[in-house]
Amino acid sequence: MRFLRTSLRLLVRIMIVVNVVLVAATTILLLGDVLLRNIVGRPLPMVYDLTELFVLVISCTALVWLDGERDHIGFSILVDRLKPTYRVWVEVFWRICSLPVLAMLAVSGIQRTVISFETNEARMGLLELPVWPSRLLLAIAFTALTLLALFYILDAIFNRRITSIVDRAQELEAEGTMPG
Repeated sequence: MRFLRTSLRLLVRIMIVVNVVLVAATTILLLGDVLLRNIVGRPLPMVYDLTELFVLVISCTALVWLDGERDHIGFSILVDRLKPTYRVWVEVFWRICSLPVLAMLAVSGIQRTVISFETNEARMGLLELPVWPSRLLLAIAFTALTLLALFYILDAIFNRRITSIVDRAQELEAEGTMPG
């Protein structure tokens, strides 16, 4: 359990960094494109291709980031109003129900990645970017979400509470029971 917690925490941190960097890069690229269109009358080359890809990456990393923090807005509105005991078991039920869907999406993503790689599938556009890295990213995101759901289910069973990967790791570091 400790290895899973540490690994997931590292994965969530990596996703956060990737997300923040790509949001900044996307903003800069789009600002440059808008400025060039208005000043010179021509777009910045390849911005459309890159920002479209960055939005996909931002969305995938945001999903993992939010789950690592346990910040599902729609779900939190309902669950946070419950008593703590009910809150844990409703979330466990929700995660058990979502686990097969997430696992299926992860496996399907891996299969689609392999097919895209073998067929050398590429996107249309100036860059003709290969499709398989995007599909691989989706597979990684859904695999991470599957592992997070499994972790939170086990956490609830063993500890009778669910806290985010980040919060729990900080608690364990303060206690000195988790290597930092």
